[in-house]
Amino acid sequence: MTCFTCDTLVPDGAKNCPRCGAKLVLDGTQNNAIPWNRGVIQPRDYGEEKRQFALEAKDSIRKTFFVRIGQTIIYTCLFVLALITLTSSTYFIYEHDFIFNDLPTIFSALNIVLWVLLLIRLSDLKGYEERFGTALRYAALVMLFSLASLFLTGSLVGLLISIGGLVSGVLFMYHYCGSFSDLTGMVDEDISRKWELMLRIFIVETVLRLGGLLFLYFSIKNAGSVYQMLSAVNNTLLWSFIFALLELLVMIIEIIIFLKTIKHFENRS
Repeated sequence: MTCFTCDTLVPDGAKNCPRCGAKLVLDGTQNNAIPWNRGVIQPRDYGEEKRQFALEAKDSIRKTFFVRIGQTIIYTCLFVLALITLTSSTYFIYEHDFIFNDLPTIFSALNIVLWVLLLIRLSDLKGYEERFGTALRYAALVMLFSLASLFLTGSLVGLLISIGGLVSGVLFMYHYCGSFSDLTGMVDEDISRKWELMLRIFIVETVLRLGGLLFLYFSIKNAGSVYQMLSAVNNTLLWSFIFALLELLVMIIEIIIFLKTIKHFENRS
C-alpha cells in the first residue's frame, strides 16, 4: 500500500509512514494508507519527483552565483573608492579626477551589464520556480534606475531616482530571496531558512540607506551658510562610505549562502 501523504510504499499493517512519519490507518480498499488525523497538516514533503526537479536547477544557480560574484567585486571596488575619498583631502581628490569621478561611473556601467546577465539567469531559473519571473521584472526596474542615475544627477531628481532604486531593490530581493527559499525548500529546509534570513538582512540595510538619503537631502537643502554646506558635504562623504560598506556586507552574506546552496545541491545530486 502507499502513504496518502507522500506516496511512499508502506508495508502492510504499518502504523506510521517510514518516510514522512505520518500516523496511518487503512482505507476500505486496503490499497492506500491515509492519515488518521487527515484534518491536521501533515509533515511537509514535496515528493521525490519535485526534489529531483529542483536539483536540476543547480547549473543555473551556479551561473547566477558567478554573476553575483562579479557584482560583489564591483561593490568592493566602490567601497575602496569611498574609503579613499573619505580619508583624502579635497586637493587630492581634485587632482585625481579620473579615479574619483570617472572610475565610479565606469564601475556603475559594468554593474548594469552584470544586471543584464542576471536577468538572463533569472529567466533560466523561472523554469524551476515561477516566482523568479516576478524577481526578473523588478531586477529590470533596478537596472533602469541604475542607468538613470548615470545621467540624471540633480538634487531632487537624484533623490527620487535613489528612492525608486531602493524600493524596486526591496521588491526584487523580496521575490529573489523568496524564490530561492521556495526552490531550496524542496531540497533542504535549513538552506531555505537562510534565504529568508537574507531577505530580512537586506530590508534592514535598505531602511538604513533610505534614512541616510533623506538626512543628506534635507541637510543640503537647508544649508544656510558655507559652514553648513561644508558640513553637509562631509556628511555626504561619510554616508557614501557607509552605503558602500552596507552593500558590500550584504553581498558577502549572500555569497556565503550561495556557496552553502550550491554545496547542498551537489551533495544531494
